[in-house]
Amino acid sequence: RQKLSRYIRHMNRKELKSILEEFKKGHPDLMALEPRVEISPGNSVTEGVPVPQIYVWHPFVFDSRLIPKDYNGIKVTSVTISSTLPECLNPSDDKPLWQVEDPANYVRFVEENHAMIREKLKSPSITKTEMLDALTGNFEQYVTDWYRMVCAWLALTEVIGVK
Repeated sequence: RQKLSRYIRHMNRKELKSILEEFKKGHPDLMALEPRVEISPGNSVTEGVPVPQIYVWHPFVFDSRLIPKDYNGIKVTSVTISSTLPECLNPSDDKPLWQVEDPANYVRFVEENHAMIREKLKSPSITKTEMLDALTGNFEQYVTDWYRMVCAWLALTEVIGVK
């Protein structure tokens, strides 16, 4: 990403549309799940220059493993449509984010909904472990990131004196 070419930095709408079409053609398994895919001309900035970004909008029950982290030097961002979140993972004012995003909630959701997940992912033989990876992109990494978030939150609350 640090070596973005001048071509990528100065694209017009026609070029962006072409890249988006190439992205879609290059990821048929992803597109079979019918996400909404868009390209932004430059919401992020590198070296003071706007850089395009691809967004993949999808429901909560979706195989996020199919979404690449980047495409030809352009960052790809996975966006879960909030209206599709299950109750146990829906943020609310009475729960801190770390409680809502607790990996145990994902495990419970998979345990209680494995038949529906298999149907929506069109994968009758997917295991529960694979379902967790599909929902999070990589469940092991999700758990690691969640623990880091909780540790940072706890450290912050100790520093500012919140109990």
